[in-house]
Amino acid sequence: PIELLIKFLKIKGLITAKDILKSLQYPDALKDKKGKLTVGATVGVSGRYFEEAERLLSAGADVLLIDTARAGSVIAVEAVKNIRRKFSKVPIVVGNIDNPEHVEILADAGADCVKVGIGPGARCKTRMVAGVGAPQIYAIAACSAVAEKLGVSIISDGGIKGSDDFAKALVAGADAVMLGSLLAGTDESPGLLIRKGSQLIKEYRGSASFEHQLDRLEKGTLDEIRNPEGESSPVPYAGSVAYVIKGMMDGLRSSMSYVGAHDLKEFHKKGEFLWVSNEGYDEGKPRT
Repeated sequence: PIELLIKFLKIKGLITAKDILKSLQYPDALKDKKGKLTVGATVGVSGRYFEEAERLLSAGADVLLIDTARAGSVIAVEAVKNIRRKFSKVPIVVGNIDNPEHVEILADAGADCVKVGIGPGARCKTRMVAGVGAPQIYAIAACSAVAEKLGVSIISDGGIKGSDDFAKALVAGADAVMLGSLLAGTDESPGLLIRKGSQLIKEYRGSASFEHQLDRLEKGTLDEIRNPEGESSPVPYAGSVAYVIKGMMDGLRSSMSYVGAHDLKEFHKKGEFLWVSNEGYDEGKPRT
């Protein structure tokens, strides 16, 4: 009888037609060992970050990001060490920094990947307010030279305005890039679509903008408003994230074909940078 059969059966997993369709539709999706989408979760460097990390990992997070604007600080390095001791096997990403010395310090503390970029973001004013930060291409190249020797990965965070910047970041030594403003106007990003004249827009808030700080103040995660190191402004509606990412990948493939690279490792070796004047840069733009 069916009841007896069910009693001795052990379910290994369930799959639906939708799962099969999505696997065919998105073959490059990043998945874990169980075939689920890989999930990263963020913790800070103060407060109960141990408890937060434990709850996030119990809920199924695959990667922990220790997120702070000053990842080279003593408190951030100690947080990395403590989380590594507590969770020895989980991949740890730490950011942000902009110099190679901090790559070495964070790698020694237990970081697997370091996020590079202080001030290059589309809505970031940190360089104007605090007078710190380094040009992004320089920061990536300097940090990746050390990271490669230590077996640490690099994520370029900020300054990606299109597929050309995506390609340049990879040639400079980044293993991946982080996108903000490029995805802010997509269907999947938070915020309501607003019609302004004939254009659809979404509001994009910098992480240190006055508006974002005010929101944190209301939620109780910030004690006072500080001098804003970011700003908010509208971005045009961009459709689906998939559409934006496809454009980025198409541009990257085209760039790789120009330098004769068959994979990203070869792309990094074959790609070269040249000094270009403002006139030379303008020459490469479409003209009417």
